[in-house]
Amino acid sequence: LNADGERVEEPVVDDEDPLARRVLRQIELDLPRTFPDVPSFNENRQRKMGQLLRAYAFSNPDVGYCQSMNYVAGLLLLVFEDVTEAYSAFTVFMQVF
Repeated sequence: LNADGERVEEPVVDDEDPLARRVLRQIELDLPRTFPDVPSFNENRQRKMGQLLRAYAFSNPDVGYCQSMNYVAGLLLLVFEDVTEAYSAFTVFMQVF
């Protein structure tokens, strides 16, 4: 769900779009870099973080994705665990800050 309570699905991305490919690549590179020394930030949380970051980047193309968003998203996933709740908190955070 987004901040408005609407369900957000994994985005459909045009594989031919160089910007989309660059965003996806950067997110994938940042997943294992996020909290590598935190045991509870396992592959499942990394997968959820990838879902959250891709959904946000492609739902908000004016903002997209930039490095360090992964740390905010990762922290929210440690707090909320549920990707939908973390996504909602992330979108609010991005709107406010």
